[in-house]
Amino acid sequence: MTRTLLRVAVALLVVMAGAVGAVAPGAATGDASGQELQCEFPATFEDAGGEDVQIDEQPDEIVTLNPSAAQTMWEIGAEDRVTGVSQYAMYLDGAEERTDITDEEGGTSVEQVIDLEPDLVLAPNTIPEDTVDQLRTEGDLTVYHFESATSIDDVREKTELIGQLVGECEGAEDTVAWMDDELEEVADRIEGEEPTIYFEFFETTAGQDTFQDDVLSTAGGENVAAAAGIEGWGQMSQEQLAEQNPDWLLIIEGHELPSGEGVEQSTALQEDNVVEVTEEHMQQPAPRVVYAVSEINEQLYAESDENGVADEEVDDETTGDDTAADDEEPDAIPGFGIAAALAALLSVVALRRR
Repeated sequence: MTRTLLRVAVALLVVMAGAVGAVAPGAATGDASGQELQCEFPATFEDAGGEDVQIDEQPDEIVTLNPSAAQTMWEIGAEDRVTGVSQYAMYLDGAEERTDITDEEGGTSVEQVIDLEPDLVLAPNTIPEDTVDQLRTEGDLTVYHFESATSIDDVREKTELIGQLVGECEGAEDTVAWMDDELEEVADRIEGEEPTIYFEFFETTAGQDTFQDDVLSTAGGENVAAAAGIEGWGQMSQEQLAEQNPDWLLIIEGHELPSGEGVEQSTALQEDNVVEVTEEHMQQPAPRVVYAVSEINEQLYAESDENGVADEEVDDETTGDDTAADDEEPDAIPGFGIAAALAALLSVVALRRR
């Protein structure tokens, strides 16, 4: 296998990447329901593989093998304890000062991670069990192996879990509270019939049971891929697109608009209804997903907002009330055949960054 194909194969694994795990019975617990988190050590956590991960004391040096875990560490205020990150997390402020633990093929360099001698390794579900076993046996390292994330609720749980794993419960709780506040503002803007939206990424789309589908739904849109019965990541035919006739198109910044008769004849393209989002916000199941949700929501419901402002002004003129002009705006928010198979592989090249 060539180096390029191997990299694509590695990338394919990351489509299911995420970072949600379970805490072992009797260990530190906490979830997005508002239960107080526990950051006392020693503590035992059960990971996705059913392994009991024992953490004797708060870890001071931590390696993250995927960017969503790294992003979460940054968001909860624990970035100063991260000593190693993958190359796909280099967009984070100061990440270039950490050791890049990516090997030449785009995977994880076991030797590099072991050399760092971290107190804890945060590993995505896409990291092979063999790699996790190597880190545990050859490096005698403490590794937590995460489950996949398919919803924003999973992101909340992952954030709180990582907070407990690294002893940053307050930062995790604050981050989840911030997410909830911002998403509440999003929910307040949703009204009327939800616009339909089509998200294409390297000629594939996210259907049912994907993280991206939940992002679209939370933003107040109806994902046409899910409505068409597509499960996971797949492809929509031009006939399906013509039938669904999406109101909006969503693309990752820097990517070209999708093509084809179904797209070209859609309401979205005819009315130039296109939303662009940052890849790290749309494709990584981590706290900054709220940026993508908000951006999509603001575009989908921009006309409703404008109508709302106009209505308020009319009401004020009628009643003589001038208080509306003094109202503050809401706070801004602070990732088949041969041709189809190839498209499916290409579609996950950027998803590797999760």
